[in-house]
Amino acid sequence: MKIKNIFFDKKLISIPIVFIFFLVLLSTIYFFFNKKTETLPNVYKGSTFEITVPDGWSVATSSVYSDFTVISQDKKIKATRQMLSTSDPIIFLSTKDVGSTTLDEFVKKIKTNLVPVSYRYSYNNYKILEEATTTLNDTEAYILGTYFEVPNSNSYTDKNEFVKKIKNNSTTTVSQNYITKYRNLSIITIKDGKIYIVTATAQDEAWSKVEDNFRKVLINFNP
Repeated sequence: MKIKNIFFDKKLISIPIVFIFFLVLLSTIYFFFNKKTETLPNVYKGSTFEITVPDGWSVATSSVYSDFTVISQDKKIKATRQMLSTSDPIIFLSTKDVGSTTLDEFVKKIKTNLVPVSYRYSYNNYKILEEATTTLNDTEAYILGTYFEVPNSNSYTDKNEFVKKIKNNSTTTVSQNYITKYRNLSIITIKDGKIYIVTATAQDEAWSKVEDNFRKVLINFNP
């Protein structure tokens, strides 16, 4: 009887030991794979390109603008040209057939006014802050950093006066209190007859918070 009891006690003790062993094993496996998942970049695959999406940001596309993709912190954002006037940091990508134009020719043509189309007729003090060449998967690319200012009609006390200044092309006289300052960082490349322009833009005061993410997205762009 004593031998039987001793055997029975050992069996009871072995069950929780085995259970704890498997629990530790499963926890280790989960931690390992979960850690791997967190370090993997979130990549959006377009029809002819791949682009890294910052953690927590969303991608918007449109059948109307098939050549236009927007990446933003706003999960409800839509891929329309009008949204480029948003005050939030965004990344947008446009593509088009390039024909026989070379990358150098194209960059030379657009770098003097590379601003979102919604500001094309109202910006001032445009400056090129940086420009350099690089490669994206052995494809030549051009990096362009710019700065520009936009009169902010929403904060202008006399809207009629604001409109008058715009029409008279005298926006430089608008008080600095009514100016919104922006910075852009763009990467431009040509591959298989298509030109890709990826632009990250934010207000100047918020630039330092998003610049690292912006540079990672652009330098890892895969046409």
